[in-house]
Amino acid sequence: LLCMCACACACLVSTKTPYAKKADIVFKAFDADESGTISPQQAVAVLKQLIGNTLAEEHIVSIVKAAFGKVGTDQDGHITKQVFQKVVIGEDLEAQMTVEITA
Repeated sequence: LLCMCACACACLVSTKTPYAKKADIVFKAFDADESGTISPQQAVAVLKQLIGNTLAEEHIVSIVKAAFGKVGTDQDGHITKQVFQKVVIGEDLEAQMTVEITA
């Protein structure tokens, strides 16, 4: 498992790895149950692991809700792999993934 994580991290930072492959690696990190979609709960869990105690959980939840609302979800409120790839491989990623946080 450690070797797999190290390989995934190396792929993410390598300039030789195609952007679509990087997007696939990130999607798999969020899609913990391998359902082919990312639920809001999965997104919150991954973000909590990434940022730790830097933000309160309610702020993380609000970020996820805003991001999911901005990119569009399926009928279950999940982000599909196709939508995820469209967003992260799109031309204006920063604008699409920036959400305002109001305290």
